[in-house]
Formats: sequence, structure tokens, C-alpha cells
Amino acid sequence: MGNDIDKPHTKAESMETDASGIQRHEGNGSEKAVKRSWKAVIAGARNWNLAMVLLGLLPLIITLLALPHMPDIVPAHYNASGELDRWGSKCENLILPVLSLLICAVWLVCEIPLERAVREESNSEMSPKTTVRTWAIGGCCMFAVFNVMTVWIVADAFGRGRAGSAIPLEPMLNVATGLVFIVIGNVMPNTRPNRLSGIRVPGAFRSRESWRRCQRFGGFAFILAGVVLVVFGLAMRTYDIANLYAILAVALLIVVACSVYSVYVGRKYGDIGGPINGR
Repeated sequence: MGNDIDKPHTKAESMETDASGIQRHEGNGSEKAVKRSWKAVIAGARNWNLAMVLLGLLPLIITLLALPHMPDIVPAHYNASGELDRWGSKCENLILPVLSLLICAVWLVCEIPLERAVREESNSEMSPKTTVRTWAIGGCCMFAVFNVMTVWIVADAFGRGRAGSAIPLEPMLNVATGLVFIVIGNVMPNTRPNRLSGIRVPGAFRSRESWRRCQRFGGFAFILAGVVLVVFGLAMRTYDIANLYAILAVALLIVVACSVYSVYVGRKYGDIGGPINGR
């Protein structure tokens, strides 16, 4: 968001074009942004969207290529102790890839209301381009984890259970999730005010400064949590239910920390930077 949003404009009846290509008209001390179509905004993140589609489609490609060579009966479920308790058809391995593809489609469609939400909350004064890009990067991270899971599932099918797997899934998920948290933490401060993406706690909507500080704090919290998960995953190289508990515990701590911090920020910075929606 930055401080340039809140600087008064002194030139009358002037026009400028910002870095994202939005033309702005100034007159009588007020600024009016010419809205770009949602297609243009989404096209601005096309590289990340293409990467997201590829990552969302890759699990299906990997599974379809491996499926003809798999045993007809493969490991289908493990209990809380990490013991194989059900075998199933190899076609069940298509569930995660198909789910990945469906989520990818929904994730892309959600960019449309996200772009509109940013404009509504920011009174059309801020480009939604960076927020849409951050959303797409988050999607790429999620589907990267899906790919890790798919590769492990395929390898597990050929290995006939955990005995044939070189590395247990749980530590791999911890490391992969931790790396995802680190990436998301780095891009989160770029998120503009909206009610679909970012740290959307009540205190963050008190003012632009409150929003900015909550996103920066959230980014730091995600990076710290990511480092913890990576270290934990590398340390626990065998199956242990604690690996999954670690992910849940870290996610819960992030929610609590951001909620508490938002109360502090809302009270201290709620009157600084101007209201988010311009009202």
C-alpha cells in the first residue's frame, strides 16, 4: 500500500498512469481511477496463472502415465499409527489429481471476485494486480504440495506400502508445507485490502495502516512458522503422528497471533492512513 496512497494531490485536472497501467484523473483535490476490466488484471498475473494451471494439471498427468504400470491393488489408507489398514483399486489414485484439477479451476474463477473486492474496499484507488498475483502464487504453492503427495502416492503404490517407500509422507508434508508458508509470508505484505485474501481479521479493516501492519505481521508469522515446520520435518524422518499435529498447531498459532495483534493494531493505528473503503 505504501505512504504514497495518502499523499495529497495538488495538480488539478491532470492525468497519470501508474505502474499497473491504470489511468488516474485528478481534479479539485480528488482522484478518480479509470477501472480496468477484470480480464486485464488477471492477464497481468498470467505467468503465475499458467504456472498454477500446469501444477494443478501435473498430478493427473503423472498418475495417468503411471496407472497402466501399477498393480491392480494398491495401498489405500493408513491409520493414525501409520499402519496400512486398507487396500484398494489403483483407480482410487485418481481422486487427488481430479480434486487438484477442480480446485485449480475454482481458484482461477475466484480471481474475478477478488479483483472486484479489492476495488470496492480500496475505493478504486489501488490496483488489484498485486493481490491477484499473490493469490495465484498461493495457488502455485498449494498445487506444489499436491504434486509432492501425488509422487509419494505413486511411489507407494509401486512399493506396495510403506515398506517400499524411502521417505515417509508426513515429514515430506512438513517440509513442503513449511516452504509454502515461507513463500506466502514473503508475498503476503503485497496484498491490498479485500475480504477474500490476506490476514482478514477485524482490526485490519480499521484503516489502511492497520491493514498494512497486519499483512506484514502475518507475513513474518508465516515465515517463522515455515522455518519451524521445515526443521521439524527434517528432524522427524520417520512416521510420527506428531508431524501432522505440528502443522495443525502452527496454523492455530498463526490464527491466534494475528487475531491478538490485530486488536492492538486496530486500537493504535485505526485512525492513521485513512479508512480502507474511502468512507
